Amino acid sequence: MEPVDYTLFTSLRYDPALVHSSWNPQSPLTVEAYHLDRLRNAAKAFDWPQALAVVDGPDGARRFHELCIQGAQQHADSGPVLLRVTLSIDGRFEVQTFDPVQWPHDLVSLATFNPNTDKVPYPDALYTVTLDTEPTPVSQFTQRKTTRRQHYDAARARAGIKTRGERREVILYNEAGDITEGSVANVSFWREGRWVTPPVSAGGLPGTIRRWLLEQGRIVEGNIRREDINDGEFVLLTNSWHIVQLGRIQTVQP
Repeated sequence: MEPVDYTLFTSLRYDPALVHSSWNPQSPLTVEAYHLDRLRNAAKAFDWPQALAVVDGPDGARRFHELCIQGAQQHADSGPVLLRVTLSIDGRFEVQTFDPVQWPHDLVSLATFNPNTDKVPYPDALYTVTLDTEPTPVSQFTQRKTTRRQHYDAARARAGIKTRGERREVILYNEAGDITEGSVANVSFWREGRWVTPPVSAGGLPGTIRRWLLEQGRIVEGNIRREDINDGEFVLLTNSWHIVQLGRIQTVQP
């Protein structure tokens, strides 16, 4: 077997206030069970039995929960923390913690934004979103979350995005011209009165917040073509660190 130079990972938000929310009352971790599903499915896809054994079943759920809670509480006594949990081929769990960005709105409220009728909420928090200038080939590494992220790094470099803290995102597309995802977020576009996200068959990650929004009927799947993206249109950006954010397409990169 060739040496493996990457790990599986998932990123999520810890916030004690989540247990009082209407959308995530079960845990202080955002859609916790979905992150376990992500790691399990990736371990199966890559045929990593030792990794799968660590996250499978009730013991796997307990290990994951305890690791996240301990990591968050060691980082800060209270308040939100961003977590990055990695899982290696030999079943080693590790967690990294980061300070969160504070947002001026409820973390899922932007999923109800109607660009045709609503005033733009929090315009100062809008992301500037550009299209990549080159296609990204579909692979296991675009469809599973791993630390092998050179394709995302390359797209961000082409867009001139230097740090994660910038309110900027770049949208990727496959070699057939189908939109797949952003470099750090899933994407949804307003089409015929609803938010539409590319299907995972296009080649992007099946994100955890994306999954929640689909199950709640907040977004639907549909094919989005590169040539159908319009300058100035809005785009929902979703991931488990920032949950739901709003961006606007800028077809000419700065």
